[in-house]
Amino acid sequence: MAAGTDLRIVTYTAAVGTTDAEKMDALRVSCAQSGPDTVRAMSVTGGPS
Repeated sequence: MAAGTDLRIVTYTAAVGTTDAEKMDALRVSCAQSGPDTVRAMSVTGGPS
């Protein structure tokens, strides 16, 4: 956690080709449709961005 803040960063990943990866892709698409200000960066590969 960043000192002096309540900021926490959580990263979720899923193995390529799994149903979890498909669910994360669906979430990524739905967030992207909300507009560019909603989600600043999301990894396409499922790895760290």
